Amino acid sequence: METTIISIITGSTTGVLKEIRENNIHHTYLGIDQNNQLLMQLSYNEENKKIIEGIHSYIREMEIFINEFNTITAPLMEQAKKEQEKSFKEFKEKQLEFKKRRDKIKKSKQTEIIN
Repeated sequence: METTIISIITGSTTGVLKEIRENNIHHTYLGIDQNNQLLMQLSYNEENKKIIEGIHSYIREMEIFINEFNTITAPLMEQAKKEQEKSFKEFKEKQLEFKKRRDKIKKSKQTEIIN
């Protein structure tokens, strides 16, 4: 019997394992690979071919979703970073201004004491 090894994104394993158990599909749990993905070996026959294809389809859909999500959020993250840098720059300017005023007050008080 032909077998195939599939790797499943760890976050999706619960649903996949449930599907496999409910359909009494022969499988062997092989462990976790270096990318933290679940490795399983499924007998490749007509009965579970659809499930294997479904798993691969699910993974492809998740990859598309992640890519779309990153495409949408990347500009927002860049804008937030620029705003944060601008706010930090403004904070540093205010801090410098405060130090100058403080130093000026200290000098004037020292001058008063001397006089």
